[in-house]
Amino acid sequence: RIWFLTSYPRDFSNELIDVIASDERIARSIHLPIQSGSDRILRVMNRGYTKADFLSLVDRIRDKIPDTSISTDIVVGFPGESDREYLETRDLLEKVRFDRVNLAVYSPRKGTLAERTMEDDVPDRVKTLRLNKLLELQKHINRQDNQNLFGRIVTVIVENRIRRNAYLYGRTSDNKVVLFEGDSSLIGTTVHVELLKITAGPLYGGIVDRRNNGIQPQ
Repeated sequence: RIWFLTSYPRDFSNELIDVIASDERIARSIHLPIQSGSDRILRVMNRGYTKADFLSLVDRIRDKIPDTSISTDIVVGFPGESDREYLETRDLLEKVRFDRVNLAVYSPRKGTLAERTMEDDVPDRVKTLRLNKLLELQKHINRQDNQNLFGRIVTVIVENRIRRNAYLYGRTSDNKVVLFEGDSSLIGTTVHVELLKITAGPLYGGIVDRRNNGIQPQ
């Protein structure tokens, strides 16, 4: 599989969407760091796009590549972030229903424009509260969406064995982590796994023989 590490939303073209859609070797997993759901904060960050631009891009991706997962990065507590602007970010998570979100609280980074020109004025307790609320929301979204995968057969490239554990693990093309029992000789191979236990994070299942069962992976 060919993976993208990340891509700046403003640079993610329709041509790139078409290329991903046309080649099954490219993983169905796209990381687009938006950082905030507030247009004012995006402007102060000099991100070069609006919330509406980002939502339009997500719609285009999902229209052309319906089986793709979309992940993002979010920063809470950016200088001047109000309660309303935080709720705009929360609203974005609810609208997009990302598969994964990397959440962080703002802290001044030496040499950046924000560090030089903006006061870090959001109290730490407020930052922590906002972060925990978004973590709770994202876990709820993941748990709900993952329930739709129960009983499915998925194709997994086996990566390794969990240390001191009976489980092997690997990833699907849309970057779901799947745990299952198996021999270490399977590492580096492709297997088909029926999903039998769902969590907000990893999925658990058992290897199936697609040839003998006539089962098509999803």
